[in-house]
Amino acid sequence: IHSKSKLVPKAILEDVLEMMNRTEANLEIDQALMEEIGDLPQQDDTWIVGIFKPPLWISDGATPRRPSVIVVVESEHGMVLMQDMDDDATTSSVKNALLKAMTRPLIDIPAHRPSMVLVHDQTDLDDLDQFLDAIDIECSVATPEESEPLDECVESLIRHVSGPEG
Repeated sequence: IHSKSKLVPKAILEDVLEMMNRTEANLEIDQALMEEIGDLPQQDDTWIVGIFKPPLWISDGATPRRPSVIVVVESEHGMVLMQDMDDDATTSSVKNALLKAMTRPLIDIPAHRPSMVLVHDQTDLDDLDQFLDAIDIECSVATPEESEPLDECVESLIRHVSGPEG
């Protein structure tokens, strides 16, 4: 994505901060939560997840920062199931976003587990495959073609936040 970094206008910043407040509460990943997730119905769908560092800076009155965005997309229809922001996104951030997508997705669908999670090729897999295997979800690195729904979503998010002048 080719864009110059810039400060985000106040109205857009308020939207971004509201989204962060809605999704930033991290789940405590423990054995009880893993069992609860394992009990969710599993559907035959594929999700794509990735961490991206958009070329945007935000400032809420403090030092401007450039947070990472974690996005979980259902691959067949391109629906955004979860998006999170984190100043220092890690595999733990990805796990949390996936668990939130399973238990309380951003769209009105029943809580469930996918059968497959594809990880964007620019996102570190780390121990995500072992974590997902523990709740009976296959995991692999997405091909560039498989990543297209996620890439389109991120590009759309950047266009929306950047405004019409890009």
